Amino acid sequence: MSRQRRFLGWSWLAFVGVVFLSAAAYAQPVPAIPSLSSTQFQQLNDGEILVDVVVGEVPIGDAIGVIEATPEEVMEVLRNFDDHEQVMSDMVLAEILGYEGDVALCHGITDTPWPMEDREWVIRASDEQTQIDGMDVILSTFEYVEGSGNLEDINGYWLFIPWGSDGSQTLARYHLEVDLGTWLPDFLLEWSTENFLPIKIQGLRDYLEL
Repeated sequence: MSRQRRFLGWSWLAFVGVVFLSAAAYAQPVPAIPSLSSTQFQQLNDGEILVDVVVGEVPIGDAIGVIEATPEEVMEVLRNFDDHEQVMSDMVLAEILGYEGDVALCHGITDTPWPMEDREWVIRASDEQTQIDGMDVILSTFEYVEGSGNLEDINGYWLFIPWGSDGSQTLARYHLEVDLGTWLPDFLLEWSTENFLPIKIQGLRDYLEL
């Protein structure tokens, strides 16, 4: 599309799932525009949230879904971390501890299924308007503050991409890499991640529809 602001279309996309694991463990993942087939493009427009999980030493999860709001409106909700107990159903506690320049220090407790303990953490989170693959997007990245909770490590990003013929919707991508600091069977890790990821996108949807 030759408009000044490009919108995501299916004709040049083919879904490849999670392909961003760095060769170095715990490295910040490299954000990328998701690739979609025409079938997945239709699934997204029908309201589905597509999830991909790679179980390993550091489990990787990736979820994408369409939100009926602009990227700027979605980012405003994500940025207001103090409200995340009302936005995300898995959040037991959410508070901003302070700022390091433009970087927010966010303290949270996440409800996790038995037999895991709830996970407590502090992350450094920041956002920016940028270009990825020639598209104007909003990118929010986060990384774990070492020793701040009962995780070993967590990092990832949110990517908000203009969607639809006029860009009034958002394709949200949530990419998460987390080391829980404890051993769990692969099937439980996969089940937990597959059920955890959609909560984030659905929470943003529901909050913006209020």
